[in-house]
Amino acid sequence: MTKKLLDQCAACNLEKPEEQYRYISNYALEKALIGTAYKICCPEIKVGTLLCNSCYCAIVEHNRNKKYKKKRKIERDLAYQPNNKKKRITLSLEEYQKFVENSKSVEELKIKIQETKIQLEIVTKPISADNNTFVQFFNDKIQHLATVLYNHQHREGNKPVLDVDEFTDLIESRDPNLCVSGTKNVIGLYMAGTGTSTVGINTLSNMGLSAIYQTVYNNKKQIANVYEQTIQEYISDNQQKLLILNIDDYHDLHESRIPSVTSINRISHMATILLNTNNISPIPLSSAFHNPNGIDANLLKQALNLQYMTGFSISYNTQKSNWSSIKDVTTLNEFDLVETLVVHCYDADLSEKHVRRFDTTKLVDFIPSDLKNMNDYIKALTKAFSLFEMRLYLMNYIIPVPADFPGQLYIRRAIVQKLKYGNQCSIPKEVLSLVPILDPLHVSLNTRESCFLTFHPFFNELYKESTIKSYIFARFKHSKDLGYCTFVDLLDNLIPATLDIYTILFRGNNFNQYIETIFRLWTVMKRFGRKNYDKIMLALISDVQYWTSIQHPIINTLKNNLWMFDEYPVENFHSLVRRYTSGKA
Repeated sequence: MTKKLLDQCAACNLEKPEEQYRYISNYALEKALIGTAYKICCPEIKVGTLLCNSCYCAIVEHNRNKKYKKKRKIERDLAYQPNNKKKRITLSLEEYQKFVENSKSVEELKIKIQETKIQLEIVTKPISADNNTFVQFFNDKIQHLATVLYNHQHREGNKPVLDVDEFTDLIESRDPNLCVSGTKNVIGLYMAGTGTSTVGINTLSNMGLSAIYQTVYNNKKQIANVYEQTIQEYISDNQQKLLILNIDDYHDLHESRIPSVTSINRISHMATILLNTNNISPIPLSSAFHNPNGIDANLLKQALNLQYMTGFSISYNTQKSNWSSIKDVTTLNEFDLVETLVVHCYDADLSEKHVRRFDTTKLVDFIPSDLKNMNDYIKALTKAFSLFEMRLYLMNYIIPVPADFPGQLYIRRAIVQKLKYGNQCSIPKEVLSLVPILDPLHVSLNTRESCFLTFHPFFNELYKESTIKSYIFARFKHSKDLGYCTFVDLLDNLIPATLDIYTILFRGNNFNQYIETIFRLWTVMKRFGRKNYDKIMLALISDVQYWTSIQHPIINTLKNNLWMFDEYPVENFHSLVRRYTSGKA
């Protein structure tokens, strides 16, 4: 039993022999200071003060079963956002100062910030479901490989295989499906590409010769997903090079046009989207790139009067003799001569080939579309604009689009409407970074067609003209006879111009002579009443005059690399598609 201290309580000033007395300790004083009884009863108590048990319990409050009102301070990492727990990306003070100092205006600063955000989105892009699928596939293969090696070494007691060929044979011998399944998938893909029906592929699968159709479909889908990644890598790798976009229509010539009992005739119309590049610097984008007047009549009249009218007064052959850098077609070697003659023949068996390689060309998409109006072209272009890397490129640079007449017309119409109505129309803003350019391949084809169809009865005697040309000119001299002038114009002006426009002038990178001959051939198309090419050829001449007047960098690119602005790759691609597809594909 605790000994009682007989003394007077400091709080109540009473002696209580029946109670126990207690001293105030340091810990008891701390608890007393928290409570309210201390301030009211005896604020003078201190360590060592003697209290009776009743007063001690009233003043010194114990903290059992009490909750702390003060919350524990939580230290947060300010590098993370509080809501979605995403990493907050910040710029250093030095980088921020560079942004501000190198920006001439607020708009330019906003553009740089937006570009930085886009680049950061690429870096912080989360792993997609396709990548997760690949990870699972990779894990399964590693697990199977480990099982084969464990059985070979531990269960069978064999030594480790160090030779690469022996190791490959070991894995394939322990898992025959590695070879058989791959072969079946390839056979299934081939049969699907040749137009074999679903029932036919499944029948081959039941015979053990092919994979089932569902497996073939899944493989095709996987190939498409992987190919889209290769397109993104292609654009990313060529961000600092000139990209040229080709878009053209393709129709299946294999399909039967005769209706059957169960179906009518069907022709497959497709839209081909290609990207081509070379080691050429890109063309920077500027707001004044498009002529606000469209096809500018004043610029055309000025160019005609000051630059080209004198040259049009003489024949093309006479003018060509003044161009020291242009070779005469009669002096070409056999290889180059054959190449000029087969320029519109796309047979892969021809040994004479020009830019028929696809090592710098990338197929973006091959979609069902007949490209008959502006909306069809916008839908096809949207497929290219949907790629993030493409949008990033178009924010800074221009992409030329060499195209035939429909491509020129409808893409230009989309650009004009976007410039006129702005955000009020649904046309993507990326279309303003495109520049339609007249395709010389179609100029050559259409001018040849017009000349040869118009003067076809005369061409049976054409081969004799070169031997008697000098005698004819000496006999008629400056005669104004209509028949004489017509055939001299045909043989000395129209035919050589149509033959040289693409193979000699365009491919030879003779920019000034090429533009002059385009203007000359426009007069031919106007005379022949070709309602399309009597207008679209003026668009190129107008654009060239406008870009020259504002000193846009595209003029230097055209002068130095004219041969790149060609639609030949897409025509070559179409020839290969027709060659390797059947009527059922």
